[in-house]
Amino acid sequence: MRHTGFDVPLAILVMAALLSCGTEGNQESPPTGQAAGPPAGSPVTSHQVLWQADGSSPTRGPASIHNWPRLTGGTANCDLSQVDDPDTLPPHAPFGGNTTLHYIKAVCTGGSDGGRIQVVVDMEDRSLEGLGNFGFFWYQPSVSVATAMTLEVATAPSFSQLLRFNWATGAVGRRLIDGWNPITWQAGDHIGNVGGAAMNQTFTTFRILFNLQPNSSGTFYFSDFIYGYYEKPQINIWGENNFASVYTQLFPEARRRNLVGSYCPVTEMLKDPGRVVLEGGFTNDQLQEMVAAGWTIGGESTEGLNYIDFHTLESAAVDMDKHLADLQRLGYRRPIFWCYEDAKHNAALDAELAKRNVVAAYSGNIFSENTSRSLYGGLTNPYNLWAVSGDARSLTEIIAAIDHAVKYGGQLGLEWQRYDGDFPPVADYLVKLRAEGKIDIVTVEEMIARHGIRNGSSAEPPPVVPPPGPSPPVPPSALLPFDQVEQSYTQSPARFSGLWAQARTRTIRIALLGDSQETSPEGKGDVYVPRLQYEAWKRYQNVPETVVAGYHAYGGGAPFGDWLLRGAAAKPGASPTRIPADLLLPGIPAAAHAAPAGPQSVNGQWYGQLMILEPDARSLNPAAEIPATTQYFCTQGSVRAEIFAATHRQSGGILYKARPSDLVPSYSATATLEETAPLSLADATFILKSFTTAPLPFNGKRHLQLEILGSLNSALTDIIGARFKSDQCPHGIVIQDLSQGGLSTKEFLSAYRGAGLLFRMMAFDAAILHFGANDSGEGVTAESFRADTERLIARIRSWTNDPNFPIVLMSDPYRKRLTPAQEAEYARYPGALRAIAASDPNVLVINSRRLMDERGWKMAQPNRLNELLLDDVHYTPRGAVELAEAEMGALLGP
Repeated sequence: MRHTGFDVPLAILVMAALLSCGTEGNQESPPTGQAAGPPAGSPVTSHQVLWQADGSSPTRGPASIHNWPRLTGGTANCDLSQVDDPDTLPPHAPFGGNTTLHYIKAVCTGGSDGGRIQVVVDMEDRSLEGLGNFGFFWYQPSVSVATAMTLEVATAPSFSQLLRFNWATGAVGRRLIDGWNPITWQAGDHIGNVGGAAMNQTFTTFRILFNLQPNSSGTFYFSDFIYGYYEKPQINIWGENNFASVYTQLFPEARRRNLVGSYCPVTEMLKDPGRVVLEGGFTNDQLQEMVAAGWTIGGESTEGLNYIDFHTLESAAVDMDKHLADLQRLGYRRPIFWCYEDAKHNAALDAELAKRNVVAAYSGNIFSENTSRSLYGGLTNPYNLWAVSGDARSLTEIIAAIDHAVKYGGQLGLEWQRYDGDFPPVADYLVKLRAEGKIDIVTVEEMIARHGIRNGSSAEPPPVVPPPGPSPPVPPSALLPFDQVEQSYTQSPARFSGLWAQARTRTIRIALLGDSQETSPEGKGDVYVPRLQYEAWKRYQNVPETVVAGYHAYGGGAPFGDWLLRGAAAKPGASPTRIPADLLLPGIPAAAHAAPAGPQSVNGQWYGQLMILEPDARSLNPAAEIPATTQYFCTQGSVRAEIFAATHRQSGGILYKARPSDLVPSYSATATLEETAPLSLADATFILKSFTTAPLPFNGKRHLQLEILGSLNSALTDIIGARFKSDQCPHGIVIQDLSQGGLSTKEFLSAYRGAGLLFRMMAFDAAILHFGANDSGEGVTAESFRADTERLIARIRSWTNDPNFPIVLMSDPYRKRLTPAQEAEYARYPGALRAIAASDPNVLVINSRRLMDERGWKMAQPNRLNELLLDDVHYTPRGAVELAEAEMGALLGP
C-alpha cells in the first residue's frame, strides 16, 4: 500500500522530509526543557569551537569531513571547498565576514530526483552538558532548494546513539529562512533521541543532513561548530498603521516606564487620520510628540498596501520614493529601517530599499514565529528582523517570546498596531529584566548601530526630494473597444499551445477565478463551468482527476452535481472551520471535523464529508447538454484521493473511509477501506498539508464514495477538501473554479489576501481570470479595470512564486442595465486586457465580448439576446453552452 504526503508551511516553499524518522520530522514538537538565561553579570560571551572549518588546532577541519570534497546522495551532489577569502561570502555574513569564523562552501545540485546530503564530521570529544548555546552559522540560498537542516550529534562514528536537532522552514522557534541563519540550540532542545543518548556522555561525531529538491541547485555555507556564545538580548517595541490608541494609551504607558520604541506610519493616513478604520488615527503632531520623547521613525508605505500583492516591483519603488519624500515633508528624518506591510517582501524589494539607504526591515511576524533570533554574529539577516505581534498573541506567548530572547541572546521586536490590555504587564516585565541587566530595550536604529550596519541617514536629513509625479494616465483612446480587439491575442502563442499540448501526457490544472457565472455547483455557473470541462474532455478524451471539493451537499437535483462529483453533508456533521477566511479560496468550503462518535465527539459529529465519484457526470444540470452515457473518468486502474487539511495547535488527524455503493449518497454503505492518514496536524504554526490515500476499491459497485472525518473525538481537524485522481490515466485538463457570486476584481484582491498557500498547494499550471460584469456595475473605468487586473496577476504570480506563470484573461460578454457612461467603459474592458497582454508575454486574452457579439449576444438583436441572457448579467443554459464552446475553441483550438 503506497501513501504520499507533503507539507507547505507559510513560507514560499514545498516542504521536503529531512529526518530519517519520516516526512513529519521537520514538524515535531518545539524544543523543551529550555535552560535559564545567563547570569546578569556576564551578558556577553565569545564562542569556542568543537570543530573548525579551516583544519587548524585544536580540532580537525576539512580533512575530518568524511568523503571530502564531494558528497552524494540519490541524484544530488555537493562539492565542498574551504573559504579562504571572507570577502567572497554572501552579504551580511556574521561578524561582517571577518576571520573570527571559518567557513566551508558547498556547491550543490539536486539532479533529476534530488537526494539527501550528509556532512559527517569528527569533533572535539566532550559531553554536551554545560555548553550553553551551541551550533553554527548557516547560509541558505533558498528554502526552495532545501527546506530544513538537521544536526545529529553522536557518541560514536556509527551514529547508533545520538541526539537530533533541527531547523526547518515551518518550525516555530527554529525556522530556517533564505540567507544567513544563526543556528542555535541548548541542552534539551533536541527533537529526537536515538539509542538513549544522554547529555553527560562523550560525543565524538556530528553530521549535518539536508535534502536537495529535484532539479534544484544552490550554494550553501556553514561555519565552525561553536559553543558557549551569547549576546545580550535587545528588545524593541514597535508599531505601524497609525491607530489612535497607540498615542492615547500605549505611548503614555511606555513613557510612564521610561520605555521608547520605533514606529512606521502610513503617510497618507498621517495626512488624513480619519481614513484609519476601526478607531481612527493619530495626528502628525501627536506622532511628533512621540519622536520628541525618543521614539524613532521607519518607513512603511503611502497607503498601507503591501508591495507583494498590490504592486509591481516598479510601482513599489515609486511608492517607496513618494513615502520617503512625504516623511521628510512631514518633518521626519529619512529613515534607515522599514516595516513591510503584512510582513510581505522578497529579495528584489530588499534590494530596492538598499538602494535608498534603508538597511533593515521588520518582516518576521507573519510567520507566527513567537520567538527571537540570535544576535550573536550581528544582524545576519537585516531585512528579516524578528518580531511577535503583541496585540495578536496572548500574554503567556509574549512572555515566552521574551524569555526565548533571554535564553539565546536574541533580537526581538514586540509589535503593537493598537493598544492592548496586555501591554502594561509586558512593559513591567521588560523593565524588571532591564533592571536585572538581562536585556537592553532599544530603538531599531540603536540595534542597527550596535551590530555593524552604519549606513543610513546622515547627521542632518538630506534635502527634500520631490516625489516622482504620478504616471500619466493612459489616454482613453489607447484602450480599444471590444470590436477593435482580436478574438484572441498573445505575444507567445507557442507558450500556450505548448502548455495545452502537455495535457496529452500529464494533468494540466487551470484555476478559474470569477463571479457567479463561474461558480459551480452552488452558483449560476452550473451549466457554464461543467461545459468548459466537457469541451476540454472533447479534445483530450480523458479527465485525469476531479476538482477539489469541500464540505457541502450537491447533486440529485438543485444544486446540481459538479463535474463528475456529487456530495453529501449529513447532520450532525462538521463544525465551521477555524481557518481564517482570507487564507482560503472561494468555491471550496472547509469545515472542522471530529471522529464520528455523536455525543462522545467534541462537536457531536456522526457524519463526515461524503464525496461520490460519478465517472459519467450523471448529476449535472441536464441543461448543460452533456451526455450521461459516457465514461469521462478512467476507472480501469487505481483511483486515489488527495485530501487537503490545515494545522492547528489543537488538531486531530484525518480518518477516511471508502464506501462503494450502487445507491448514492449512502453513509450506511459498508466501508471497504478505513484508515487514519499518517499526517501530523497538531502545530501552532499555520501549515497546509495534503495526503494521498491508498487505492480506493470499487468492489464491483457502480459508485465510489469517500467519507472524510477527523480522527479524534476530543479534537477537531480542519479539512479543506479532496479530489479523486486516476493512477492509470493521468492526462487531460481539469478546470478548478475558485469563484463566488458578486465578486469583482477589486473585491477578490481584498477578500483573499492570504490564500497563496492553498493556491500554491493545488499546483496549478495556469489561471483564467473571468471578471468584468460586476466591475462595470461598480463604475470601474477601463483604466482602473486594467490596473486591478494587473494587481491580481501579480498576486497570483506571488502565490506561485513564478513571475512567468501563464494567465488567460477572458472578458465577460454583453450585459444589460448599464448607464451609457458605464457601457462605454465596459466596452473598453477587452481593450484593457489586450493592453496587458501587449506588455506581458505570459498573458493570453480571449475577447469573449466580441466572440459572442458576432453570435448575436447584443442589444441590437433582442430576440437572440433573450435566448442567451437570463437577466441583466446571468446566462441562460443556451448562453452558457455557447459561451463555453466559443471560449474553449479560442483557447484550445477545434
